[in-house]
Amino acid sequence: TRWSASGNSTAYPDNVGEYLEIDLETPQTIGSARIEYYINVPNKPVNVPDHVTIQDRQTKEDEWVTVLSRAKTPAVNSDDSFRVDYGFPDITARYVRLLFEEQK
Repeated sequence: TRWSASGNSTAYPDNVGEYLEIDLETPQTIGSARIEYYINVPNKPVNVPDHVTIQDRQTKEDEWVTVLSRAKTPAVNSDDSFRVDYGFPDITARYVRLLFEEQK
């Protein structure tokens, strides 16, 4: 899927900025999330978050559970796209949320 965001928001607790929530429709076992950051405006650097937190839950009523806390995004000097894999122990979940924090 493709997703775009304009930056950080202070409306969320713990300085959480933008997030992406995914409904897998049925419980699935996953152990990583791959994000490809890319540039859509020529001659401007790719803007990435400092940290990514990954959470899961089984139903819409459940509380979010953190499975990967504030994974550091590697420093990359790039005017093009690049891919980052965030690995964590296998989980089984229907809903997954990626939190993008402290975008600079």
